[in-house]
Amino acid sequence: MIQFLDPKRGKNCAIMLKSRFKHTTFEQIKSSMITLNGLTADDVKSLMEYIPTEEEISSISEYKGPLSELPPPEQYFLAIKDIKNLGARLKALEFKLTFDEQLQDVHNPLKIASLALKQIKNSEKLKFFFKLFLEIGNYMNGG
Repeated sequence: MIQFLDPKRGKNCAIMLKSRFKHTTFEQIKSSMITLNGLTADDVKSLMEYIPTEEEISSISEYKGPLSELPPPEQYFLAIKDIKNLGARLKALEFKLTFDEQLQDVHNPLKIASLALKQIKNSEKLKFFFKLFLEIGNYMNGG
């Protein structure tokens, strides 16, 4: 078999492809990347680790032989090498897929802070405490 990728990167990519996309063709993965549909946030996170570098694209683009002679990671890179702005596309898709979860992570603490501020603003005991401190301070400054 002809190999263009670093052996360790190729092996890890093969493991990712087998575990996450066992019943999916490379063209289906490519289509999902282009349309930004059909992928989960975990899929996207895994795919982002295996975006072809310029060097990998350059070396794999020179290959003119049959696809069957290439290992799966090289076939995958060959299938997706022409997708424009792949890294940015996957980051945007990851943001879209995780937006609601991230919003909840921010929304709940803000809701708690807002409630705490309302309680502080409407607290009669706190108003009395500040008034008492002001009177003590004024008395000490006057005497």
